[in-house]
Amino acid sequence: MKYCLLFFTAFYLFTLSTTFAQVVTVSEDMALRSDMSYQVIGELKDQYLLFQDEDHEFFVQAYDSDLRMTWDKEIELDKRRPEVLDVVATVDQEHFYIIYQHRYKGDLILKAHQYDAGANLVDSTVIYNLGTTFTTQFYQTVTSQDRSKLLTFTEHNNG
Repeated sequence: MKYCLLFFTAFYLFTLSTTFAQVVTVSEDMALRSDMSYQVIGELKDQYLLFQDEDHEFFVQAYDSDLRMTWDKEIELDKRRPEVLDVVATVDQEHFYIIYQHRYKGDLILKAHQYDAGANLVDSTVIYNLGTTFTTQFYQTVTSQDRSKLLTFTEHNNG
């Protein structure tokens, strides 16, 4: 019993002397508004990117390693009230995609824009033209854990 008590005491003292701490970095104050949506894109080229949607005006802000804003940029999407579905960084953390839907001549278009780490447009792709629909279908996206795949879907109610 004496050895057991000695072992637990030594173990307890050892764990106290080798505690691990978590480093927390706090950014400058940022006013969050309820009429805006925010999405963290992730770390690209040693900067943290944040996407903002303010009533169909879109912005990307970059923060350095101390979480100080270094720049912001307005993002231009198609004019006909685009609805952003998701913003996803690539696996290599060199680019990010904005997946969105918009109307063009009555057709509902599902589209993706690819941007580099400086929020410059690199590529634009029409994923699917859904044709003329009288109701707006709201799509959802799911990203795989390794961020190599993106699933876009909508639910149909056949009843």
